[in-house]
Amino acid sequence: MKRQVIPQRQRFLLLLFIGAPLTAAMAQEPPRWLNRQEAVYPSAAYIVGTGAGRTRAEAEDQALAQISRFFSAKVSDSTELLYRYNEVLGVESETSAFSQTTRISSQAEFFGVEFAESYTDRNGVIHALACIDRGEAVKVYAARIRSNSLLLGDLIDSYERGDNPFAAVRKLRRAKSGVADLLVKYADMAALMNPQSAGQFASLPALISRLDRAIADNQARLTLSVALNDERARSVALTLGEMLRQEGFLITDTGGVYTASIHIEWGEGATANYRTVRPRLDFTLGLRDGGTLARYQKEYAAFRHISAEEALNRALRAIEQDLGGMFSAQIIRSIEE
Repeated sequence: MKRQVIPQRQRFLLLLFIGAPLTAAMAQEPPRWLNRQEAVYPSAAYIVGTGAGRTRAEAEDQALAQISRFFSAKVSDSTELLYRYNEVLGVESETSAFSQTTRISSQAEFFGVEFAESYTDRNGVIHALACIDRGEAVKVYAARIRSNSLLLGDLIDSYERGDNPFAAVRKLRRAKSGVADLLVKYADMAALMNPQSAGQFASLPALISRLDRAIADNQARLTLSVALNDERARSVALTLGEMLRQEGFLITDTGGVYTASIHIEWGEGATANYRTVRPRLDFTLGLRDGGTLARYQKEYAAFRHISAEEALNRALRAIEQDLGGMFSAQIIRSIEE
């Protein structure tokens, strides 16, 4: 069979004819959202951000940043929302929750971000669209508010009238700046998504007011009476009292919920030329109704001087200097547990 030879010019035209429909088929039609965004993603139902760049990641980052600006423009004091109740309550981190979460800069945390299929124009620029379904996002915020409200309610139940108001105040204050703050921000974000959703969170003010009352009630019970075995150590008692006052205690003569016992043994001695003082401190902090919360014991080096009064003063100064640092950290940690 004789082989047919196609002339060079005809071959070129044939290839051009065959390639034309392939090129047309490969050309990407612009998506509707590029020119008619409101028709595809109406603003009443979606929050939308668009971006463009030389890479898909760059385009999507710009789209997400545009969504972030929506939140930052409407929440004047918004900050990155974190599951801080995990730290407050010691709950294990819900890593699965974070898989559905996108966080942008330090302005906001929002849920349910989805991307439309990206589009590459004839110039090679990639276009991306990110959107949030307002209705679905409100459901997520509502679920977060319900779960956090339950956790906060349980915490208040545990510390509302507990035996240790010092620990209660610490825990409840952390909940105030953590869980309560988180609840308010989630409610604000849900209202941004859908103003009609505000009615779902009508119980939040009452819950936060209950938290405030629990803090105030426990604060009022932070009363401490101090017992001192030797009036010569009055300066030690004053130093300890001031330290505990800075932690929120109200010092009272009698009847405090807490009792502090300061017992000092001097170990006094004398030689022909010197007077010696070797103090031993025994500090106990407990509840009036019984039970030791914290105890600190220490024997100090001997202090000597030709004057018995100066030897005593040197011993007192050493004890007072020792009452900061590790001592205060140890005592406060013990009370809080």
